[in-house]
Amino acid sequence: MWNFASEIVCGCFQNDNPIQRLIDEVNELNIRKYGELSFVGAAVSTQHRLKQQKSGINADAWLVSWNLLGVADGVSSVESEGYDPSQLPQELLRNCIELCNLRESNRMRFDSASEAIFREHEIPYISYEFLKQIVSRSCCNCTSYGSTTCLLCFLDGNQLWITNVGDSQLIILRPSNYHTCELPKIPDISDSSIRKPLTGNSRCRLPNNVIIGGYQIVARSEVQQHFFNCPYQLTIMPDLDCSSEEILKRSANSIQSLRVDVNVGDMIIMGTDGIFDNIFDEDMIDIANRAEKNYSNIYYHNPILLADIIARELVNFALKAADPVAPGCKAKVTPFSEGALIDVNRHIEGGKPDDITVIVAFVHSNNSTNKTSTEPAIHRMNDYIGSSTKFNDDPSVYIINGQKFSSSCFKEPFSILDDFFTKSHSEDTGNTCSNEANNVNHLQSHTLKLETQNYTGLNIESCDNPVPHLEVKINGRKSFKLFQHLKKKI
Repeated sequence: MWNFASEIVCGCFQNDNPIQRLIDEVNELNIRKYGELSFVGAAVSTQHRLKQQKSGINADAWLVSWNLLGVADGVSSVESEGYDPSQLPQELLRNCIELCNLRESNRMRFDSASEAIFREHEIPYISYEFLKQIVSRSCCNCTSYGSTTCLLCFLDGNQLWITNVGDSQLIILRPSNYHTCELPKIPDISDSSIRKPLTGNSRCRLPNNVIIGGYQIVARSEVQQHFFNCPYQLTIMPDLDCSSEEILKRSANSIQSLRVDVNVGDMIIMGTDGIFDNIFDEDMIDIANRAEKNYSNIYYHNPILLADIIARELVNFALKAADPVAPGCKAKVTPFSEGALIDVNRHIEGGKPDDITVIVAFVHSNNSTNKTSTEPAIHRMNDYIGSSTKFNDDPSVYIINGQKFSSSCFKEPFSILDDFFTKSHSEDTGNTCSNEANNVNHLQSHTLKLETQNYTGLNIESCDNPVPHLEVKINGRKSFKLFQHLKKKI
């Protein structure tokens, strides 16, 4: 790949203007960024009624945008210690958006800063694991107490970058040439005392040689668990060392990363354990196949609507699977009951009542004839407690837990934050204090102006507050602070 330095090293410039070539290359990257592939789809989040009886707080957080999807499952048990389990997951995803946008504004500068941070703390650095760096650094900037899993995926051209901590999962479905077949009913748990696993794999209830047809799973993320129903987590609690260095090390050492090539038309299903503990892979495929068959015209004209239908079907399926067994009926086998039997030889009837969140997204070509004119919309549903959203390929919109944010909420502080990180890590350690003092003065001289935008159920008020005390107000309430600790290097 050509770069400006190569022209200098060879001792001469080519006949054409190297600066213009650099500009052309940047423009080409921008064309690829906005002109090829993006996510369009829908998200739904709710609570099972039995889980709601224990805690009325849905601890799941989720975000959707044209190139970034994410879910974070907060640990509800921290509520018994006086902490809101939903705060850390939401703050973590907001921080991830900030750093993702920061990287997109200047990848070379971001990667250099991440490398400096990781090497300074003796953490192995791999350049292509940028999502791992984003999640680790985002966790360091969180001020909420709690514990959460985190699953992110980022679409860059035809490459899907995935990073995960915990038991939330992501599967990629791709259309196949096999004809669809009707699935047998989910078996009952006849006699739990002598029952054996159906297949030896808690995700499958049919043998591997059975081809369902239609969509097929071509890739998936891996679950991270210490043992059954005890996932890896990102934790910030008073009884732990919560220094930036320790949080960074704990986070980086827990995160796994992978990359998958995707095609136009691939379907991404991302969800918390409330989805994957209650629905087998075969049934997810069956729901997708039936939806496409019954609503093929909808998919052709607007894949967003089909994604919304599939997401709602998945949530309803999971809610029913987690219901208690009615008198005189037998419990159905679920991935949760299979996992308990396989991993710890424990007999559990039925599914797992939990917070339930799912994102269904199609990989969409902006040059496709399929329309994506549906505007991002937030819905409060009557059929179950929760919210859903449909999102298109608009690069200016991010939706977090049913709240819509314009990218103007994030753009301005990124350049400031970028300068702060770069200066902090590019100077000698002996000058750190003076550099930070200069940066504080630099930050205080800036003002963030947010354009007032009104959406259904959401009003982002204009702000004219000097950084570092900058706050964004949503519906008249302080939502989050962008700069909590200026002296943090991470």
